[in-house]
Amino acid sequence: MQLELMAKVERGEDLDGQVVRLANLLTTLYNKAHAMAQLFWERYPTPSYLKTIGTEIKHKMTIPAGQFKGMVLEGIIDKLIEDTRNSDFWLRDHKSTGMNTLDVIFAGFPWSTQARMYRILGVDYLVSKMGQDSIWALNHVKGFILDGIMKPGIKLCGKDDKNAKGWNCSVEDAYLRRVKEWYNEKETGAIRSQAIMYNEPLFSRELVHELMIMQELGNRPNDPEKYDRDPSRFHCFLYDSQCIYYDLCEAPMSRWSELFDTKYKIKEKEGE
Repeated sequence: MQLELMAKVERGEDLDGQVVRLANLLTTLYNKAHAMAQLFWERYPTPSYLKTIGTEIKHKMTIPAGQFKGMVLEGIIDKLIEDTRNSDFWLRDHKSTGMNTLDVIFAGFPWSTQARMYRILGVDYLVSKMGQDSIWALNHVKGFILDGIMKPGIKLCGKDDKNAKGWNCSVEDAYLRRVKEWYNEKETGAIRSQAIMYNEPLFSRELVHELMIMQELGNRPNDPEKYDRDPSRFHCFLYDSQCIYYDLCEAPMSRWSELFDTKYKIKEKEGE
């Protein structure tokens, strides 16, 4: 993508400098992500007995029985791993935050919809894709491993060029060393990996309530007036970014056709 952006600059298609700013942003994000990943795995190396079954697993299932029979659940399992010592399985997810605390990632996660629903997806994946018995699968999907890391508040800059010369190393290694110092100052407050054991029924009372809400929303007609904006504003700015539909909430419905033409794309359902 960066090569494509720079090609636009060379062709004179970046009159306002937006492409250069985007390219620089991508470079900064890559440098940070690379340093974060390397330092995380140094802090929490994967034991040899943990085997990765798959990453970014897109799984879709239909609930076979009960009050939600026929309801479709789907999601992307970041990582599914097996403990080869006992054939237990764990779901794993990596999250980062620009906030000054990891509590925004870990607080309340054990009873979150993601942790509970992905358990259902993980069990079904073992049954439908790996041929395991349903009771065996339920007993062997043990829990969720949640990894959290704060984004470093420093970026690669001229200081790293200077340090690289003094330390006789690459600029990237100099930046990595400076980021490592930043994390060391934060001690354990900036990087954490936590195992969450499943200790409740697959369809707990709280999850059933959430599924009922999902089912009701899924059955609503395609009518904007049937959906309310969030008066608590909780979802307007979540996960360190503004909701992608914020412009629709902010604009009168008379302007929606303009937004659909310029900002949003309408994707028809399969089969329509």
